[in-house]
Amino acid sequence: MTLSTTARSTRVLGALPALAALSALTGCGTQGGDAEYGTKDHAITVDAGKKFTLNVPANPGMGQDWYLADPHPDGHVLKYRGKRKDFHGTPLDGGSDGTQYFDFTAVASGTTKVKLLYCVLGRCPETGRPATGSAGPGTASPSPSAAPTATGKPGTEPAFFVYDITVR
Repeated sequence: MTLSTTARSTRVLGALPALAALSALTGCGTQGGDAEYGTKDHAITVDAGKKFTLNVPANPGMGQDWYLADPHPDGHVLKYRGKRKDFHGTPLDGGSDGTQYFDFTAVASGTTKVKLLYCVLGRCPETGRPATGSAGPGTASPSPSAAPTATGKPGTEPAFFVYDITVR
């Protein structure tokens, strides 16, 4: 049995709302549709109540790792929701390129800084290794003057990446 062109068109058009709903539910690569910003985004503006993510390239097989550094962002402006990792393969097969994510919620109007420490080969300023600050695992607390502030892509030396966050 073959359908007429009109019948086929009606079936396709009838399926569009279901496809649109499914697409809205699946999202697009971010956690819950959060806005994402990378290492080149140094000035970020978000609306109060919105969630956003800082994503940074990392390769644990090459000794690269990231930490939320002191001083931490103003808790009246931002809420730190945690750190996630997405790596492809394992360091043993050379396929450990990936991304680390630092998730935040914009709490209220104001400005604050987020400082991420990029560590290479387990070396971090003044400590010789990643430190664990008072905020728990995934944070670091070396002196802000111990490493340069980076302005672009991570290099071969430890560095701080500083984000100026404005919540409106």
